[in-house]
Amino acid sequence: MGFTHFLLLSTLSLGISVQAQSCSRPVGRPNMQLKGDDILKDSFPDGSTATFECATGYRSDGGSGTVTCTTGQWSLPELSCKGKSCGSAGEVTNGEVSYPEGNLYGAKLTVKCNDGYMPVGGSKNIFCLDNGWGGRLPSCEVTTCDPPPPISNGQFFPMQEEPYSYRQSLLYICDHGYTLSGTSTIVCSGNGQFDPSPPNCVTQSCSRPVGRPNMQLKGDDILKDSFPDGSTATFECATGYRSDGGSGTVTCTAGQWSLPELSCTMTTCSPPPPISNGQFFPMQEEPYSYRHILLYICDRDYTLNGTSTIVCSENGQFDPSPPNCVKVNCEEPEIKNGVWVQGARPPYGHKATVMLQCDDGFVMEGKATQICQINSSWSPGLPTCKPQSCSRPVGRPTMQLKGDDILKDSFPDGSTATFECATGYRSDGGSGTVTCTAGQWSLPELSCTMTTCSPPPPISNGKFFPIQEEPYSYSDILLYICDRDYTLNGTSTIVCSENGQFDPSPPNCVKVNCEEPEIKNGIWVQGARPPYGHKATVMLQCDDGFVMEGKATQICQINSSWSPGLPTCKRW
Repeated sequence: MGFTHFLLLSTLSLGISVQAQSCSRPVGRPNMQLKGDDILKDSFPDGSTATFECATGYRSDGGSGTVTCTTGQWSLPELSCKGKSCGSAGEVTNGEVSYPEGNLYGAKLTVKCNDGYMPVGGSKNIFCLDNGWGGRLPSCEVTTCDPPPPISNGQFFPMQEEPYSYRQSLLYICDHGYTLSGTSTIVCSGNGQFDPSPPNCVTQSCSRPVGRPNMQLKGDDILKDSFPDGSTATFECATGYRSDGGSGTVTCTAGQWSLPELSCTMTTCSPPPPISNGQFFPMQEEPYSYRHILLYICDRDYTLNGTSTIVCSENGQFDPSPPNCVKVNCEEPEIKNGVWVQGARPPYGHKATVMLQCDDGFVMEGKATQICQINSSWSPGLPTCKPQSCSRPVGRPTMQLKGDDILKDSFPDGSTATFECATGYRSDGGSGTVTCTAGQWSLPELSCTMTTCSPPPPISNGKFFPIQEEPYSYSDILLYICDRDYTLNGTSTIVCSENGQFDPSPPNCVKVNCEEPEIKNGIWVQGARPPYGHKATVMLQCDDGFVMEGKATQICQINSSWSPGLPTCKRW
């Protein structure tokens, strides 16, 4: 019973440890936000809680904002948040305060002065903020217009220094030779400005025409500053607008441009189709305006494949194409002869990063760092672990690589190399072949002993140095010296060679004694005198009336003969 109870508890503990999974930071509805330190955390252990509160500009309408992490999933918040109301902003004398967007958080109010009055002071934009209406209401004061500036080559009537009254009009007249460009009368309007803008007095040519804000000059017309009387210019719809018909050509007549008939409407884009496992903001049934931006967000556990924003472009289509939401789950990054050493653990979601490592004796081909891609594959691709090659092997000082092996820098796994005894050493048995296995060489069994030479026999009438009873080592040199009156026949030094013999053969000591160099009808005239030893040199000469055949100079050789041979003297 005790063992069974222990086994049951162990099994339950194992199941619980396997199922327990932490949660990433929770995401609430758009009108709420995480509270306190919860916004700073990236991960929450299983069983922990996080708390939402209403976002700025919203108030709680009841319900708990606490959510709980259970096996990797958050419970849903019960908190309900409603926008705060700013109520009335007050009244404006000689004007009206309106609330076209309502009076909840984020709404904007407008102030319109009565006819003949204009707004003075106050804030340009007044919004409903978290603590009430932000900004100060303007006051509406009687409208007046400052005198307009004088115009070149013309004048206006009446002229006065004090401000003009609301709706008072001015008449413009050009000097002789100039034409009025614009309306001849302007009126002091409700905004404290003369309307329309004052005209100009220009020559008969026209300056560059200006169309409506939704159109622009076409082609080279945009480059010209002046157009002669009777010339034309052409407008086209500006970027983000499309033509609804009408001609864009205008004509310069007496310094005035005709009006373009071209009608341009802002480009719109139809709402894109919904995406699986995600949504976009803002959502609306009516078409979206040119340059309107949509933001895509995927549901929990799904990742955006593509750009998060698309824009209504000038061709009436959203650009780029909408993204899609995919569930990313890369397989276990297993490689033969290698292991995981660092990084994320399963499940492997988008951008999960791991580091792999090959086992000892194997070398990696590819990248150790792998990142889980949107298509649930590892990038740049799982590496392979191949047996490690070996560098050139190094044997003991008494041996060397044989044949072409000495020329190689690298040996693939499983290949062999062969050692032989180095010059001056001889084999005592054992194989010199070694094998490369996973980047390591086996040890050579070859045994090498230094080559020696037995002492050479003594020579008559001479000796060699150094003299010793034990064998001489490889490359030892012996020097031969002959006794007095004897000459060395051969090289004076011999060396213990790699074949265990002294090379060349030892010399011998000979006694050189050439005979008197007598020739018939000739005599000795110069040089050595007897006894004639090795390299003794004499010069001979024929008697008068005789001519020499051969060489006059003779040298005593090692074999006790004259070289190049005694001459003869013949009568001439």
